[in-house]
Parts: sequence; C-alpha cells; structure tokens
Amino acid sequence: MMERTSLDDAVGEELQECVDSFNSEFIETASKGGLKGKHNQYKDDSAFSGLLFYEFDRHVLRIEYRCPIAAVDAFVRIVNETADSVKMRN
Repeated sequence: MMERTSLDDAVGEELQECVDSFNSEFIETASKGGLKGKHNQYKDDSAFSGLLFYEFDRHVLRIEYRCPIAAVDAFVRIVNETADSVKMRN
C-alpha cells in the first residue's frame, strides 16, 4: 500500500528505482471493481513476473508477482483473478 500518492506518482517512483527493469511502458488497466490501474512486466527470462498498481481514494495498491516459467499457465490465471478481485469495499 502506498499511502497518499497517485497512480502516476507510484509508477514514476517505480521507474526511478528500477531503471531498465521493465519490458515496455506501463499500460492502463482497470479492475472488474472499476479501479484504475497500470501494469507492466519485468525483463526476466527465468520467471513470469510483473507489477500491478491500482488507485483508490488517495492511495495506491501495489501488487508484485513472480513465478517460474514452468508454472506460468496456472499462474497467469491466479494473477488475473487477483487483479479482477480488487475493489473498494462499500
């Protein structure tokens, strides 16, 4: 959890700390719960790994994931289900 920060600020901080660590630019995404987010994958041939940010209120939730390439099929489903479950509690 990154308190009192915006989605763009969270991405900017990550890019400063991890220069040249990502495959491409962060892409916009949204959870099924309607939260704005950004996603990117790390440059890592040994693992399926990446980072998701979701913005809510004045905070950003940071979700980092990593698994061996051999388990990628099952893990992609887990990452997608986790991302889809992110929502604000009413």
